[in-house]
Amino acid sequence: MYLDAPKKEILQKEVFPILSSELKEHCSNFFFEKDRFHFLAGRKLLINVLEKEGLEPDLINHLKQNEFGRPFIENAPDFNISHSEDLVVLAWCKNREIGVDAEQIRKVDFADYEEFFTPAEKESIRNHTSPSAECLRIWTRKEALGKCLGKGLSDERLAALDVRKPFVDVEGKELFFHELHFHPSYIVHLATDLRDANFLLVEH
Repeated sequence: MYLDAPKKEILQKEVFPILSSELKEHCSNFFFEKDRFHFLAGRKLLINVLEKEGLEPDLINHLKQNEFGRPFIENAPDFNISHSEDLVVLAWCKNREIGVDAEQIRKVDFADYEEFFTPAEKESIRNHTSPSAECLRIWTRKEALGKCLGKGLSDERLAALDVRKPFVDVEGKELFFHELHFHPSYIVHLATDLRDANFLLVEH
């Protein structure tokens, strides 16, 4: 979902009113407006998935979290949400874990990310003709992988995993990366155990 002015108006009118009182308070307490709309857009995309699966939209008010803070819904497809600036993305999949990460293409400070990269990844970024873009390409794969594994960036294995290839082996399990093209100003990667998969990209 690309958050233009009309989308923001729809989110405020259609999603905010159906939130629980607790989530309304949570949403209203965001200091930055963009964070509030990231939250609402994520809930809107999740509602769309729930309706497609024949589940009650009110389940958005009853999300649970694993010990690492990853949200989930019991007896529903796995889902993962990412946002960056004006883009909010939700990935969902039945009967398997999935992770997604989106980043707006911009100039970045490599020092903010390098603790998560292998020596080979660092060298690849330094030698690339577009170091910032390469840094974000690797970063979105790395973060999508962490989400797929269920621990996010707290997973200590990430720093030792070189994600430049189409897949990685994590303790005997192969996980694959897929680049999704939503908007030319963003890099989006998805991580899952599916090597060949047909992804339905739906924009709202």
